[in-house]
Amino acid sequence: MEHLVAVIFPNLNAALVAPALQRSMTKLPQARVALYKCISGRARSKAAINLRLALLLQTLQADANEADTLGLHKGASVHSCDGLSFADKQSIAIFRSFFPADTFPQQTEFLKQHQSITKILYKVGINNYARACARISAQLADTTYALHLQLRQGAPFIRSEWLNIGPKNQQVEYGLAWFYGERITITLDGV
Repeated sequence: MEHLVAVIFPNLNAALVAPALQRSMTKLPQARVALYKCISGRARSKAAINLRLALLLQTLQADANEADTLGLHKGASVHSCDGLSFADKQSIAIFRSFFPADTFPQQTEFLKQHQSITKILYKVGINNYARACARISAQLADTTYALHLQLRQGAPFIRSEWLNIGPKNQQVEYGLAWFYGERITITLDGV
């Protein structure tokens, strides 16, 4: 586990993070339990165990793409959250989210306390938000993604990029996720 953390997040102290990640994975039954629908649209007979694990929280300067997407100037402060998503005790995605630091100065504290972006946005006064846009593409996993998602190198994975906006059309989250294609189904309603 320590080697996996060191490869994926070289800026983290792998010796400190790996045990916490291992403990979190063994406590999955205590994680949020949610019922979700499978491909056929029928509810699964057993509840799925889902967990979003933040591995790296930091405030940094937005690059040109992050700034443009969030409606900020290049170099503006953003809170960044990198982590893993699990379902049924399997890693299914790597995620990275960016939040405007000026708009949400306490966001990193909330990210430490909650795994749900909806709950975090609610705590900062965003009671409702919508996905303004999303881009989805397919790629083949390189060594880093393969190690992190426990799949073979060259396996298909899905890259999703999105922007969430608040009720006043303000940009509240720019996110990226890399999903293992064989473990998930993406359903787009109202397209």
